[in-house]
Amino acid sequence: YEYFPWTGRYVRTLDKPFFKMTGRFHKSWGDFGGLRTEESLLFDCYNAVANGATCSIGDHMHPRGKLDEEVYKLIGRVYSKIEKLEPWTYGSQPVAEIAVLHPATALFPAFFPPDARRTLPAATRMLMELKYLFDVIDGESSLSKYRVIIIPEEVFIGAKLKKKLKQHLEKGGFIISAGTGGLDEKQEKFALEEYNLLYLGPEEHNPSFFKAGLKVCEGLPDMLTTVYEKGVAVQAKKGAEVLCNLYQPYFNVGHWDMRHWHRYAPPEKDTGRPALTKSGNIFHFSFSLFRGYYNHAVVAYRQLLSNCLKMALPDPLITTKNAPSYVQVTLTTKDKKQSVHILSYLPEKRGERMEIIEAPICIKDITIGLRKDRKKITKVYLAPCGREIEFRDDGMYVWVDIPEVIGYQMVVFE
Repeated sequence: YEYFPWTGRYVRTLDKPFFKMTGRFHKSWGDFGGLRTEESLLFDCYNAVANGATCSIGDHMHPRGKLDEEVYKLIGRVYSKIEKLEPWTYGSQPVAEIAVLHPATALFPAFFPPDARRTLPAATRMLMELKYLFDVIDGESSLSKYRVIIIPEEVFIGAKLKKKLKQHLEKGGFIISAGTGGLDEKQEKFALEEYNLLYLGPEEHNPSFFKAGLKVCEGLPDMLTTVYEKGVAVQAKKGAEVLCNLYQPYFNVGHWDMRHWHRYAPPEKDTGRPALTKSGNIFHFSFSLFRGYYNHAVVAYRQLLSNCLKMALPDPLITTKNAPSYVQVTLTTKDKKQSVHILSYLPEKRGERMEIIEAPICIKDITIGLRKDRKKITKVYLAPCGREIEFRDDGMYVWVDIPEVIGYQMVVFE
């Protein structure tokens, strides 16, 4: 549930057909007596077609060559529902306007820096929860189709990528980076002088705290928010606007030794250094925003990222109202049809290790806005049933109200 969202969004950029492989097994490959729930397999398959992939549900033949009839009854029920979507999904192309950069070794987790293993799933989750359309890229392809490039921690910029990022900025694109993300390959300074930041080295305070300024305070409590994961210390130079100030504690906390004052420390004073800056079209978080979200699930981090994205991308391709954070929204195109996919599922952790999807979640009365981009929309309907729904055209967006979604719904704009 954490792996496919970012790997699928990377593989789909390679201009090759691909499929999302799942299995009927309750635990892992070869679990002969383990059978997944129908809704969990449906979620995997819906997630695949919603991201431009096809489906594969794996099985494992018994050594005597016998297949379990119940397994194929289950797979048949799942595939029969996916088959009905094929007129809109087979051969469709996913759409994105944001790109998340990953390190060159990201596809080989054994060689992937431990800290960086957390940043890609976190960046992916945050953007999914905020309902943005995005790809994950390695920097080898063109950046021209993206309006915002996100550089998580542990992503360092070489000469080739630096040139592309400069061209991206010159065309009016935005960059959002965090922690060590955006440093040069020697980790001595920021690769782009446009950052207007002096890199001072690793952050010395643990924990630290940020206070959001007026431009990025929407939805945030009027208080200092804890930074649980250290990032880098930076000093703003001329041309960099400080959007959040960084505060230091009275003392650094250390190893937990059953004394509560060694786990937490209150804020003391402003460090005189920024937690978030904006220089032209570059936003930079000095703390580890993405790793911090992965490890601690601080909703304020996601809200702060959202506030930056609203400044960088005031007119996103898709906008939603009344959709909970766990709802996923993607967009694919085929011929002259644009299909918005809405997934309403939530894996539930049962016990220490197992995550289970047993039933879909019913959500009601959500609103979807699709940016027109000068396209003329004449019909909106639900697929595969074909029931037409009313829409409103305000010149920039086409708006539709969806009274109910039970697990999955495709909304087609023609």
